[in-house]
Amino acid sequence: MSYNENFMFAIENKEHIATLHDRQEWYRYMMMSFLSESEEPQGAWAIQEKFIRLGYNPSAATIGRYLKELDVLGFTVRASNKGRVLTASGKNALEEYNRKLHSERLHLNVKKEYEVYNREKLIEIYIVRKAIETEAVRLCARNRSEELLQRLGETVFDYREAASHREDFLEPSLQFHVLIGDGSGNGVLSAILRLLISDQKEVERQMERLETRNFGLLYVEDHCDIYQSIKQRDEESAVRLLNEHFGRMLEDLKAKK
Repeated sequence: MSYNENFMFAIENKEHIATLHDRQEWYRYMMMSFLSESEEPQGAWAIQEKFIRLGYNPSAATIGRYLKELDVLGFTVRASNKGRVLTASGKNALEEYNRKLHSERLHLNVKKEYEVYNREKLIEIYIVRKAIETEAVRLCARNRSEELLQRLGETVFDYREAASHREDFLEPSLQFHVLIGDGSGNGVLSAILRLLISDQKEVERQMERLETRNFGLLYVEDHCDIYQSIKQRDEESAVRLLNEHFGRMLEDLKAKK
């Protein structure tokens, strides 16, 4: 038996399809698809065998129950002692299922392509940010003020609190890096960094799945170490720790490409 793209989409995305929103709908669609692909009436045993070949093992009783439901809906009819066939209503219902599945499949494909585009864009932003912040953190460690240290410390605290409570830590996380740019004393570096971070926020808000969100408690420790280096005016340590921080984030992003 050859399966169309909508059928395979239903198999591969069983738990995430709005059209087949529950077990009953999924079984109806699968069984009507089996019947539509056969020129001969199909009985419960033949339908069960098709499920088994696909890696599922519903009982004969389950198959029988759903076949009776299809009969009641007028989607199937017993054609002979060999089994059932689809009625005209059943064919129309199956066509409607396939139309909706086709639409969902196209939407999901576009969504996946957009996710890939966003991920690539985010990686590019990280790479440019790393180059700019390397110099910014060096100058920040050299020029830092007590006011800046206090504000950096507050972002680290807010970041840790949010990550510990599984809350969104995007704002305090990125604010830490904004302050590094401001603390560099270089207006050009600060302006470029703010622009990049603004772009990053917009990209991340459009992404449903982002690996860096899973490592908040790890990354906040990076921020804490960078903060201590800035506090101690240790330029080389601050640069090294910042590079390691960006390296970890880039590895996590690229790992899921």
